[in-house]
Formats: sequence, C-alpha cells, structure tokens
Amino acid sequence: MQENWYYSENQQPKGPVSRDELMVLLANGTIPATTLLWHAGLSQWRVAAEFPELFHSPAAESELVSINDSIKMPEHKIPVVEGFPSEPSGAPERPQSFLPGRADSTRLYAGFWLRFFAKLLDDLIYMLILLPLSLLFAGMLAFLNEPFSISGSPENFGHSFLLLLYTIGAHFSGGLLLKFVYSGFFLSFYGATPGKMALGMQVLRSDGSRVSFLRGGCRYLAELLSISFFFLGYLMVLFDEKKRALHDHLCDTRVLRK
Repeated sequence: MQENWYYSENQQPKGPVSRDELMVLLANGTIPATTLLWHAGLSQWRVAAEFPELFHSPAAESELVSINDSIKMPEHKIPVVEGFPSEPSGAPERPQSFLPGRADSTRLYAGFWLRFFAKLLDDLIYMLILLPLSLLFAGMLAFLNEPFSISGSPENFGHSFLLLLYTIGAHFSGGLLLKFVYSGFFLSFYGATPGKMALGMQVLRSDGSRVSFLRGGCRYLAELLSISFFFLGYLMVLFDEKKRALHDHLCDTRVLRK
C-alpha cells in the first residue's frame, strides 16, 4: 500500500495523492522541484528535490505514460486544521509545522559565480533603463543653465553649481527608486529578476513563499550593505551553508536553482 502524499500550492496543502501521481506531477512540470511535500511519518515538510526517488525512477518510467493518461487528480482541497493537512486515520504523527522554514535543499542553492553573473546581467539591464533618464537629466541641466552661462558673474556661477548639485541629487535618488521598483516588481511578480531568470534561478522566502514587492525592494537596499566593506556581504555566499549573502540574511530570502 502506497503512502499518501501532500504538496503545498500557494501555501495551502493539496492532496492526498499517491507516489505515482506525485511523480507524474513532477515529471510534467505541474509542480516544481522546490515544492514542499509531506506524508505520514515525516516530522516536517520537505522540498521535492530531497526525494530523488521521485525523479527519473527506472522502475516507474514504463508506468508513467499509462498513469498520465488514466489518472485524474482530485479537485477537492484537504481541509486545514490549525495549519496542518488532514491525515488518514492511523497516521503515526503530524508534521511540526506546515511551512517550517526548510524550503530549500543544498542541491538547489545558487552558488557565488552563478549569482555573480546574474547580478552583472541585472546591472546591464538597469543601466540600459537608466541611460535615457540620465540623458534627459543632462538635457534639462543644459537648458536651465543656458541663461546663466552667458554671464560669468559669481552669482550666476553659484546658481549653476547649485543647479548641478540638485540635478545630481535628483539623479541619485531617482536611481535608487528605480532599482527599488525594479527589484520589488520582478521578485514579487516573477520570483526572480531578469538576470536571475536568464540563468535559471528564483528568489523565495525561507518558508518557500514568494517575496512581496516591499521585501523585494528592501532586498535591493540591503544589497547596498553587502557592497560595503569591500563586498564582504556578497562573499558570505562562499562560506554560508545555504549560500546566503548578507542581504539574504536580512530579508529572509534564498536564491535557488529552478
């Protein structure tokens, strides 16, 4: 008799499904390898990638085609009682929590160099967006300063200098706002920035949920701390067992391979 499995979808438990049904869901991409799974006997939810027997099982490959054609997944949702999925009678134990903070596996963490090149791609895309805005600021400065550039009086020079400082400050503030929105938008709607998407990565919370817009924007601001002190915050990825940078620690995020 096969054990009944549950899987999380939008932070809600779904199931029960058999092992064969679960293998079909994983094989056809209905649920990703980062999905949290549980069955009776497990003390907590674990990601699917921690169960290699669910992937590319030689014994089950011949059965997957027929199962995929004949199986019909149940439409109902398993009721949740105080954060736990309903369990079949006689189940020996419940998981300690529904999303216990173990939303990733060592095999799924994105390493230093993969994250490094994704960061380069994001910075390139960001500069392509920022360049037209920079040219616009430069044009505005030239236009506003033109009446004062004809006369070389100290008063006009002081006005031009203040105008330059104001424009630089506005440009810097606008750049921060743009990067805040860039990071918050892509992490909350797509689970990754364009650079990370291009290299097959995603950013999730430690409980497996997606990052919110505010947290995604704040994650960029926290990156400024990672840049400080000779990029030591980024170098933490090389030594952290979960490949977390300083801003990942501060914002409770994980960078995983898809």
